[in-house]
Amino acid sequence: MKHLVRIHITPQAGQIIEDRPGGPHPIVARLAERFQPEALYASPARREIFMVCELAPADMAELMLAGDRLAGQRAEFTPVVEGKEFGALLGKAIPAAKKLIEG
Repeated sequence: MKHLVRIHITPQAGQIIEDRPGGPHPIVARLAERFQPEALYASPARREIFMVCELAPADMAELMLAGDRLAGQRAEFTPVVEGKEFGALLGKAIPAAKKLIEG
């Protein structure tokens, strides 16, 4: 499933990353190579990385563990669907939810 992944890096973890040879670039490059995100953004205002990528459960666990160690705190995973898929998804989910609730 596709996820928006947010990795917010603590100031302490950011300093450690910045002091490594090459700074944050080698780590971000490895993340991009491994997870092949369709979008990867970094905030110029905070130590944050955002990625949109397809993640199987094992990939999510790997990225969660790496993100925790990298950032000094938990990475956030939000399941997402493309706008063009959203209508069809709701077309199935709404009647199913009503049936579940109403009997």
